[in-house]
Amino acid sequence: MARLVSQLERGRTQLAIYAKAILPQGGAAATAALASYQSGKTDLLTVLDNQSTLFTYETEYYRSLADFAKNLAELEQVVGSEILR
Repeated sequence: MARLVSQLERGRTQLAIYAKAILPQGGAAATAALASYQSGKTDLLTVLDNQSTLFTYETEYYRSLADFAKNLAELEQVVGSEILR
């Protein structure tokens, strides 16, 4: 049970970091790259690279969210009641 609680706390922290820092920064970088491309200051490869990086961050976020939900369900099964409402 301690392992599950630890994994949930780690997952919660990771999700918060993604939501508050990584995803917004990735989105801003992709937007800035597109604006630079439109003004002729950068090449298309930079835009595509930034967009690819953002997609990777989003995939990692949703993978972490799924892991968190699985760990929560497993802990709820162990304790026999709902933990989060």
